Amino acid sequence: MNAKKSYLNLCNEVAPIKTVDFNRLFIPYGDYPIELEDGGTVVQHFTPASGLRIAENLANEMKTGKSKGIPVYQGHPDVPGLAARYPDKRAYGWITEAVAEKDGLALIAAWNEAPGDHFSHISPYWGVTRKHYEVGTLWSVALVNNPNIKELRLPNESADGKGEEETMDKELLTLLGLGEDADAKAACAKVQALKDENAALTTKLDASKAETATAQTGLANERAARIGLALDTAIERGQITAAGRPAWEKRLANEKEFDAALVALANEKAVKTEGRSDGLKKPPASHSDVIALANEKVQKAGGKISFLKAYGEVKKEHPEYFAK
Repeated sequence: MNAKKSYLNLCNEVAPIKTVDFNRLFIPYGDYPIELEDGGTVVQHFTPASGLRIAENLANEMKTGKSKGIPVYQGHPDVPGLAARYPDKRAYGWITEAVAEKDGLALIAAWNEAPGDHFSHISPYWGVTRKHYEVGTLWSVALVNNPNIKELRLPNESADGKGEEETMDKELLTLLGLGEDADAKAACAKVQALKDENAALTTKLDASKAETATAQTGLANERAARIGLALDTAIERGQITAAGRPAWEKRLANEKEFDAALVALANEKAVKTEGRSDGLKKPPASHSDVIALANEKVQKAGGKISFLKAYGEVKKEHPEYFAK
């Protein structure tokens, strides 16, 4: 039995279908009224079950190689009674996949050639059950300009019949720095450029923050080294005692008082002590020698170690330089 004879086949030149773009046509579920040739009117029911049935049938046909897909024409040259109006019998594309989604059926189209930008709607030619008028199969899809359901349009026509270029938001174009004649493609390109620029600035800002953090760490280390050197020198000169070191260290650690505290430490008078050595030998090097050794370590390491670390290594290697 001929599959087409098992259905009442209705050409919906009067029922255009909403779409997202030319590669993904979309038919929402719903009821679509249509006038019959005898003057009567019926309501076609396009249900989720209809969409699922069409999707499964197409998938099976594509898998077995029985079909190239569902053809897409300019007009309805395959519909009896309308073929004479549409002498162009070429299929401009094929629906190779159908996806039954929550709100409707998505039709994925592969085009043999450009479908043309002068059509405002698409129209399904499908079969409905003779008793309940429920859609059961989809024979073809047509590009048309004469619909009855005017709220369902192709993307090249807006709700008021103007092209998309005419309905671009002028205020948005101004904000993007584009002229009033710019189209959606230009607007998208500008938005993408702004996004890329923002990403580059974010990367640059992150790098700057990391550099600042490294510099701050370096300054903190150098400050700690400077405080340590100042306190070691003051103890060596007898200006303060080892017992008084913590108090001075705390005072120097205060950034607001650092300069004043450093001056005060330098001005401390040496503590008078009795002239006896109690058998201790004089250190074989001065504090300036220790500093010179630390600087030498930094230079040999090519600046890869801090002065504070170098100073600590000298102190470990030559404890005799620091004998009281």
